Amino acid sequence: MYLSIFQELKIYVVNFTELSRDALYIYAGLVLFFIVAFFHHPQLKSKWAILAVVVVAIAAELLDARNDLIKHGYWRVGASMHDMINTIFWPLLIWLMARFRVWKGYQAMTFAISMHDEVDEEEVLKIYRANHWSSAQKPAQLMAVLHHSHSLVTARQVVVYFPHLLVHPNFQKLGGD
Repeated sequence: MYLSIFQELKIYVVNFTELSRDALYIYAGLVLFFIVAFFHHPQLKSKWAILAVVVVAIAAELLDARNDLIKHGYWRVGASMHDMINTIFWPLLIWLMARFRVWKGYQAMTFAISMHDEVDEEEVLKIYRANHWSSAQKPAQLMAVLHHSHSLVTARQVVVYFPHLLVHPNFQKLGGD
């Protein structure tokens, strides 16, 4: 009976780990995804991470198809689709959730808080506009008020002016530690 090196490797891994083939495809997809994501920016939304999983899944199934053609005389397309779904499903779901910020509220937040930093007009206007505050329409007056205020706290994602507390919408409701 003909077995390619790839098939022999899969059989060895199944026997060694005592996991089902389905579980191995799932784990292989996840491990590859996390490794590539870690080395590419370390971000789960890395397009290279999901692309690597898809390319490896297709390549593995082409090797399986070659083996099927030699061994059976036909390609078991259903089995290949099953294996590709097992390999790609969880990495794709994680990638989509990261890409479309489903976990937005669980981002680690760190801020360098200071009572002595200078703020530039562009930074201030950006956060005021993001919060739709009309003060952004009068930049000279706004900057004068901020520069002459009793307290101005910066956290380099947040500009705080008492009595106003403005937080950029991307960082609202995140519950910073």
